[in-house]
Amino acid sequence: MFDALIDVTIVYPDGAPKFWGMCCGDVVKPIVEGRLRPIDSELVTGDYQHDREFRRTMHAWLGELWTDKDALIRELRSRSQLGARVA
Repeated sequence: MFDALIDVTIVYPDGAPKFWGMCCGDVVKPIVEGRLRPIDSELVTGDYQHDREFRRTMHAWLGELWTDKDALIRELRSRSQLGARVA
């Protein structure tokens, strides 16, 4: 079914934009980072509802993704504040 997912991170270095401001034409300059994340076949074929060990494995995998994403957000914000070009 799946062998990978696209992990997209959006960072607003100047803070989250307001909806109404965007509607009124305020300029928003987000930093968008996309990564292709492989998915182990065991995560696709497991039984989340009935297998406690599989749920633990899935939660650990998701926790690792969020830990990586938090580090990436900090890095992108830091580079943006330093005026570095974010590619």
